[in-house]
This record gives sequence, structure tokens and C-alpha cells, in this order.
Amino acid sequence: MTVTTGGTIESIEKFHEDLWMLNITPDKMRRYQPGQFLQFSLDEFSYSQPWPESRTFSIASWGREYMRILIKKTGRYTSRIFEEAIPGKRVSLKYPYGEFLLSENGRKAILCTGAGIAPFLSLLDYLNKAELHEDILIFHTVPYKSYLVELGDIAQYRNVHLVPFVTRENCEFPRRRMLIDDVISTLGDNANQFIFYLCGSDGFLLSMQRELRNNRIERIKSESWTVFKEV
Repeated sequence: MTVTTGGTIESIEKFHEDLWMLNITPDKMRRYQPGQFLQFSLDEFSYSQPWPESRTFSIASWGREYMRILIKKTGRYTSRIFEEAIPGKRVSLKYPYGEFLLSENGRKAILCTGAGIAPFLSLLDYLNKAELHEDILIFHTVPYKSYLVELGDIAQYRNVHLVPFVTRENCEFPRRRMLIDDVISTLGDNANQFIFYLCGSDGFLLSMQRELRNNRIERIKSESWTVFKEV
């Protein structure tokens, strides 16, 4: 069951000029599953008025006293967020939504691009709070190293491993996009023991799903960020 509530922006983490994380304390905290998303509005709602203009974002946290959302500036509304979001600002939330649930037990291979890492950050929180030690490999393609927002969190997990690719700058990681060969060669003969979770553009999802099935991998779950795309 969803809840409609106000909230307060407590702090902002700025990873790149067009990639921010908002930390928000909702007035009403409702239980949700890792992988779900919310509707976020910069405007305060009133039960006597229509719900204000909003956008959907994956919840990038789980089990905390506040909620995190990762925002990439891509259009008019997200540009407005970057202009108006400050600590202390009152906002409105509706949550939880979505069937892209990540709490299923089992070894996981995560394939994502850019801000598509967001729902999987909630999984890291879930593993930590539930004291689980599942094998998880994260394959993440980003334009800049600063987009690897999970770098600071992964160090505390013995069984979580990151395989990053950076396309627009030189650093210690490969300067290219991930290929299916990177995934299959890393997992080796154990590939079919993993559940594959994908998050990114429709083109990325279609390509990776096709390539995975060509390698006889069928346990695939995906979330398209086209659902959240702005015009």
C-alpha cells in the first residue's frame, strides 16, 4: 500500500555536475522492498488539491531513517531540481511502487549503466542490515569515474565485487562500454548459477537480454530507465 507524505531534504551529495544524491527524511516512513521506486515532487502537496508535478526515481537506500534518490540532470524537471533543491527544503513523496524486487535469495549479477545503479544501492543497504553474504558482481558502465557512486560502499562487503567501465575519461578502469564477453568471462562456468538484474536504457536492456540468452542464460530481470525519462 502506498503512502503520500511530505518530506525534508536533509543533505545533498554531489558526485558530478549532473549527478546528485538527495537524502530525504519523509514525514511518514512506510516499509518498502529494495528495488522499488517513488514519486518525488519539489512542491508541497495538499489533500484538497491535485498531486503536483513530479518524477519517479528508484529508492537508492533501504532500512535507514531517511531515503536516498539518485538524480541525473536530463531535462526540464530534473534541471529544476538542481536549481531548487537545498537542505531544509520541503518536498512531497508517494511510495512505494514497482515490481523490480531485489530481496530474492541467490547469487546476483548486476548489469547497469549510469544512474541505473540506483535500485542496486538499496540492495547493498539490505544486505548490510539483514547481515546477508550473497555473492554479487556489479558490472557498471559510466561516462566518468565520479559516477561510480557505489565505490565507497562496496569496500565494506566481502562478497560484492565491482567491474567498472568508464567511457569518457582515462582512469584505472577500462575506457569502453561493458561487453557481454566481459560478463561471461568473469562469471565463467558459474554464470547459470546467478540471477541477472539489468537496469538502463531500452537499447541496453534489449542488447544485453539477447546476448545473455544467446549464452543460454534465462534468469533475467530488468528495469528500464525509459520509464523515468524526461522530455
